[in-house]
Amino acid sequence: DAPKTNIPDEAWRRRNLALNVDDPVNLTPLERLRTNLLAITRIKDHQSGNSLTNKQRQELTRYTGWGGIANKFLDPRDDKNKQTLATLEETLGKSGVNAVRAGVKNAHYTAYDVVEFGWNILTKLGFRGGQALEPCCGIGNMIGLASKEMPIAFTCCELDPTSAEIARAIYPDVQVNCIGFEHFHAEDYFDACFTNVPFGDYPPKLRFQDPYFSLKPLI
Repeated sequence: DAPKTNIPDEAWRRRNLALNVDDPVNLTPLERLRTNLLAITRIKDHQSGNSLTNKQRQELTRYTGWGGIANKFLDPRDDKNKQTLATLEETLGKSGVNAVRAGVKNAHYTAYDVVEFGWNILTKLGFRGGQALEPCCGIGNMIGLASKEMPIAFTCCELDPTSAEIARAIYPDVQVNCIGFEHFHAEDYFDACFTNVPFGDYPPKLRFQDPYFSLKPLI
């Protein structure tokens, strides 16, 4: 039997509704820019106390980060980017823009079909629900594409502040920690860990590589 989790039906309805849109993975760079800026505007309005409509929540799901388009739109040496950078600085502040730049190498969010494939594998391995850990959740695609047949209580980590805030707004019943996974300390066990790790070889203090993200949940 699946482990019992206290997840109200309304939470599942919101999760399923949020990703009832086309996968933004195929958007052009210009379309990604526009949907990113719209999502940032929406999340800032939400942080100011305005509630989100279902349509606005779906608009948040089309935020794809800046991986692959940063050089085209965020390069301050290109005069064509002045308006984009001014808009970002106005909404995110200088620290927010710096956080966006810092995460560019890893800001490639997982396509829906890849997430669904991963959930199918977990199901075949015998996972039927329970406590799940997502070490680098982005805006929460792993959450939104989880089956309603699996009652799952998620705990997530996300280093980028904008992505973390968007994930919290889309899935308010989920615990999203705005923290690097290397600094996360669990207070409980998890039945499953499901993520698409950031691949790379970065020499400072810690190496954000596949083995680290794969092995830390087991420690």
